[in-house]
Amino acid sequence: MRLDPQDSSRVDEFDRISFEPPLAILSLAITLQIDERTKAFLAGLEQAKVFLDTCIRELERQGNDTGPNDIRTQWKIAPNMFLPHSAPSSRTALEDTGSQTMTAEQILSEMNWYETEFAGILSRFNRNRDGVWIGEGDDPIFRQYVREIIDLFNDVFGNNVYSQQIAEEFNHGISNYTSSPSYKCVENILSIVRAVLTRLNRNPRLLEGQEAQENDAGQQRVDAVLGICDRFHEVARQLLHRRENRSTLEIKDEYDVQDLLHALLRIHFEDVRTEEWTPSYGGGSSRMDFLLKEYAIVVEAKMAHRTLNTKEVSEQLIIDAAKYRQHPNCKTLICFVYDPSGLLKNPRGVERDLAKLSGDGLDVICLVMP
Repeated sequence: MRLDPQDSSRVDEFDRISFEPPLAILSLAITLQIDERTKAFLAGLEQAKVFLDTCIRELERQGNDTGPNDIRTQWKIAPNMFLPHSAPSSRTALEDTGSQTMTAEQILSEMNWYETEFAGILSRFNRNRDGVWIGEGDDPIFRQYVREIIDLFNDVFGNNVYSQQIAEEFNHGISNYTSSPSYKCVENILSIVRAVLTRLNRNPRLLEGQEAQENDAGQQRVDAVLGICDRFHEVARQLLHRRENRSTLEIKDEYDVQDLLHALLRIHFEDVRTEEWTPSYGGGSSRMDFLLKEYAIVVEAKMAHRTLNTKEVSEQLIIDAAKYRQHPNCKTLICFVYDPSGLLKNPRGVERDLAKLSGDGLDVICLVMP
């Protein structure tokens, strides 16, 4: 008996209809195909939701509209990290440090966390007569963790064979009809993570060298700012001598100092922020002059004038240092005081007094120029 496509009443009698073998096989194949495609589609939607959720969290964490009462403690592995890490309770200690770059101990802790997660996903695979399938809800989480561990390895080791191997295993592992990660894929990626951990445990200096390189890069950026401050007076004087008496920038007050300094900082830094709030101190908040967030450097610029003596300059900078000590994105505070008329009686004393404030995770450098 053949199924009449025009007789919808017979659809409910599906189990009682006797099909000819070819038609029965074709109907079953179509039904299974729709089911598998639906599953793949739903899995894709779930992956997209996880990806969007993580992007939203990262945008909120890196928001530029941080106000005086909304200072967020932030950390990041490196400047170009693509995806943010999720933050379950077992990892919150990493965020509480407020540091811009993870330490060797934190990197090892993070890798151990991923090893545990991948092992958990592997243990939750379902086995039945139809095959071995990844546990319910683990597919999108596994894909996210693969992206994150690749980012972590790239940030720690640069271009490395481990990231390439993980990417190859992942791409091969989802090359099936349902695009679902295979058991062997997760197992192989877990073995790569464990191999990296074994190498680092045998040779911890690999991470110490990475920290040293980051410190050297940070010091180079500090030196770049100090070089700008050191030559600031020469640049300001040169701007006064323009051809055919054309208009120029004449340094008359603190705003002029900040405008010229901002332009000079752009020579070495792409991201120079000028509207960042400092944490509340003494019942009030203020905006910092310049934040080089990628390198955790804050630059404060002041100009000496007749109503701002040596004592007042020192007091203002001491208050600034106290405020920035609480800021999660400030590890180096550079105080630049421009004194073209030589109004400050003891400029070297001001520099030494400010240098004594270094400590508790904040380096304070003061330059009175010229």
